[in-house]
Amino acid sequence: VRLPDKPVICSADYFQLERALVNLIDNALDASAPGMLVTISCAAHDETLEITINDQGSGMDADTLEHLFTLTFTTKNEGTGFGVPIAKKIIEAHGGTLQVSSRLQQGTCVLIFMPLRRTTD
Repeated sequence: VRLPDKPVICSADYFQLERALVNLIDNALDASAPGMLVTISCAAHDETLEITINDQGSGMDADTLEHLFTLTFTTKNEGTGFGVPIAKKIIEAHGGTLQVSSRLQQGTCVLIFMPLRRTTD
């Protein structure tokens, strides 16, 4: 986990944002074999908070990426397929965006951009 040196304030419903992040981080962990690195980082930019979740898992093909945000779509043996679509709705409801890129056998990168509220300190 990599965090900014100074506190960053993002106006959000803590419970809902946590729900979205847990869904996305769980997916990264599920896609990764034991011992593989999953990194989570945050960076503050002028108007946005960027949260990145990277895994070194098996990655996704183009068809999976195309259907990733479709409710009930899943490639897992267990699960409902609600996690990623719900995470996207939560992030967008807060004025943010969710982007996913992936390459087979190289892993997946999830980028979240959230509106940022700067402190005056």
